[in-house]
Amino acid sequence: MGNMSALGMLFESLVVRYLRVLAQPHDGRVFHLRDAAGTEADAIVKVPDGRWLAAEVKLGGGDAIEAAARSLQRVRDNVAAERAEQLVAMVVITALGFAYTRPDGVQVAPITALGP
Repeated sequence: MGNMSALGMLFESLVVRYLRVLAQPHDGRVFHLRDAAGTEADAIVKVPDGRWLAAEVKLGGGDAIEAAARSLQRVRDNVAAERAEQLVAMVVITALGFAYTRPDGVQVAPITALGP
């Protein structure tokens, strides 16, 4: 496929759909976040007890994962302290590779590692 931007949007849509399927049995909801300052997360998964996770979706590795991790940290830093305490994970979801946790606490996982 010649258009990587379109492929990236399709992959993001696939991941968000999959997150909705995984959240549904827990009465969870999936949102997109963009605040007035431009801070963004591709997906926020929130369950009724207030716990939530923030996810960024990236096809690329290396620099793309680094940028996504910084974006997730900005999301965490820009929410109210009470909400930040309920954040259970910051995850960069990729197409390939293996799952690991970075030294800054951001998790990186391929879509194939997601599951109940």
